[in-house]
Amino acid sequence: MKRVVATASLLALCAAAAACQVLFGIEEKHLAEGAIDASVDSASDAGTDATSDSNVADSDGPESWVRRPPPRPQGDAAPSLSGKSVTFAVRGMYLGSIDPETDEPSIEAWKRMGYDLDGKCTTQEESSSGNTGVCTKRSASGVVSQLDGEECRDNAGGHILSDAFNMLGINYEKLTLAQSSSGEAFTLVLTIEDLDDGPDDAYAPGKLYVGAPRKTGETPPLWDGMDRLRIDERSVIDGGLESPRVVFAKGYVKDDVWVSNDFGTSPELLPLPLFGDFSYVEARTATISLRLNETHTRVLGSVLSAAATIPSIETAVWPGLLMLAQCSEGFAKTMLTQYVRPNADLADHPPEFVAPSEQCDLMSIGLQPEWKPVQPPDTVIPAGPAPVVCDAGVTD
Repeated sequence: MKRVVATASLLALCAAAAACQVLFGIEEKHLAEGAIDASVDSASDAGTDATSDSNVADSDGPESWVRRPPPRPQGDAAPSLSGKSVTFAVRGMYLGSIDPETDEPSIEAWKRMGYDLDGKCTTQEESSSGNTGVCTKRSASGVVSQLDGEECRDNAGGHILSDAFNMLGINYEKLTLAQSSSGEAFTLVLTIEDLDDGPDDAYAPGKLYVGAPRKTGETPPLWDGMDRLRIDERSVIDGGLESPRVVFAKGYVKDDVWVSNDFGTSPELLPLPLFGDFSYVEARTATISLRLNETHTRVLGSVLSAAATIPSIETAVWPGLLMLAQCSEGFAKTMLTQYVRPNADLADHPPEFVAPSEQCDLMSIGLQPEWKPVQPPDTVIPAGPAPVVCDAGVTD
């Protein structure tokens, strides 16, 4: 019943297809072509290095690596001065309602995304009885924050997105995958520096940028390794590529898995492309893992896992909710209070994120990026934010 009540306003406001199109920046042509464009077989595109394993851990590696990234290898975390730089960009970001292996809708895809942030396997029964041992769920919490995914993954954010997208009249996630593949959406660009040969490297820092959408009439990216994406100036400091807003100074490689930082300990401003633009969320921890091939030239699988503050998530989704509510601030606030705000699932106590006697204050996020090799960026442009439909004002 809580689940129905929590989504009632969302469904009512999205009953008209036009409202959904305004919210998500979906043009008419994507409604007809999106499903075809997004159904590219990413496994075949990756060549012989591809694998059906959706986790970053090797199938014969430690079982815990499925739940958490591999630990930092032994050795000095210092530059080798002989490593190379590689750059990858996200061709598509799986959010939780599409199975990355089949590209087909799945209400349980979110369960296989993210990491186990709190070290506990939470069930709905434990949450309902207040016996999770993690934190006290809010009184209006629903199923989306009451149980973990597979292998104890914490992903309340992905569960919310999956529920919402599967209840909409259009397949939003598949359409956004099509837009990302065609270069029409903001995306993430990652450069890993001083990357040594071999399976382990205690020092492999990374720089994370936001790639700007291509301009009207420009050729779409080919994703053949030769694309060079331009960087949105809002993701760098003082307009310089040498100073991105997000730097993974403690990046490392273990068994050919690149990890952005020490798990659970690194607060980050995490850029998330949403609603035709991108926003930074304040994450108490954010980890990106890329499972690389032996030559470190391709990405075979990836996990993005974070624990973000509810206020920063609300700020990120507010413009989209306001548009969905047809500029009615009252309706938009109802969606926040009924569906987003109550579903915090972690305690604001890194790195364990556990405080049984305290109210849950963070929301877990688990996403699965699909990275492709690109050329290093060399241009920063003022892409600017997407047009805001409700600039003219809001209603009560």
